[in-house]
Amino acid sequence: MAFALGTALIVGGSTLASGYMQSQAAKDAAGQYAAGGERALQYNREMYDKTNAQNVDYRLLGEKSAGLYNKYLDNGYFTNQPTLDDLTRLMPNYQFGLSQGMGALNSQLNAAGGLIGGNAIQGAQQFAQGYAGTSLADAFNQYQANRSNVASNLGAGANIGLNANTITANAGTGSATNASNVLSSIGNAQAASTMAAGQAWGNAANSISNYAMLYGLKNQKPTGTDPTAGSDIRMKENIKTIGWLPNGLPVYSYEYKPEFKDDEYCGHGKFVGVMAHEVEQIIPDAVITRQDGYKMVNYAKV
Repeated sequence: MAFALGTALIVGGSTLASGYMQSQAAKDAAGQYAAGGERALQYNREMYDKTNAQNVDYRLLGEKSAGLYNKYLDNGYFTNQPTLDDLTRLMPNYQFGLSQGMGALNSQLNAAGGLIGGNAIQGAQQFAQGYAGTSLADAFNQYQANRSNVASNLGAGANIGLNANTITANAGTGSATNASNVLSSIGNAQAASTMAAGQAWGNAANSISNYAMLYGLKNQKPTGTDPTAGSDIRMKENIKTIGWLPNGLPVYSYEYKPEFKDDEYCGHGKFVGVMAHEVEQIIPDAVITRQDGYKMVNYAKV
């Protein structure tokens, strides 16, 4: 069957159109992927901004609490022993209670006729000393409790801020990781699109080249109008592979060996063609074996 030039042009044109469509499809797919990636990035930014805004007040609380904690730590509030003035401020009713107790004791003494013995004096001293000791102990315990409460509350506030910072930092890290992955995916998609487009055009060009080569082979007539040529590998030298036909057959450039240059089915100079032993594997009726055992190919059937 002859492969006419018009057919070659039609096939070549359709091949170019197919290559163009594949190239555009690859670009469109990459564009859609990039648009989806941009939406993902926008959503990612919105979620981070929302998380950041939700934790602002907690971070401020943590900063203030940590600042006050450090202030009390620096001025010795958490470590110094309380002074008598510190404890006295926690005993506003000390003098009143002491006066009341001593007044009651004096009333008892007066009721006894005003006679104050040693036991009575000793009792008054014990009362005053016991009252003072108990009041100071209570004041010290209250001072310690107040100091512990301050440290606990400020520590709790600082921990709230620390947790808020951790949440925000994790959100930022996650956001950065997601953004990096999305951008990497977009880059990969665009690179794949470029490669696919290039491959589509390359395949189209290769197909056109193969069809053109096939057209040339089918119209190659070493002996006038006869499309049959000597194609036995034993007849050729300086053989180089230069391409493939659409049917998968390799195409070679070659010269005929000196003893075959004047053969009516060979010739002088360089030629492009196939090898008979390979054609015989897929198109056996295109191969002719001569009486001398060498093989020829009818290019009209390749």
